[in-house]
Amino acid sequence: MRKQILALLLFSCISIIVSAQNIKGVVLNELNQPLETAYIYNNNTNSHTHTSDAGVFVIGY
Repeated sequence: MRKQILALLLFSCISIIVSAQNIKGVVLNELNQPLETAYIYNNNTNSHTHTSDAGVFVIGY
């Protein structure tokens, strides 16, 4: 019984970790150059981030 409960708890923790997702991308201008410090906003989660010097961003989904 204890092993079953432990297995269920472990499976639940893994499921939560797997469900956490991020959106990653690069923002470029019309000359295909990275756009630094651009403001990225996710309307679904109301979270935001800024691009790096290389135009890269990661935001929670």
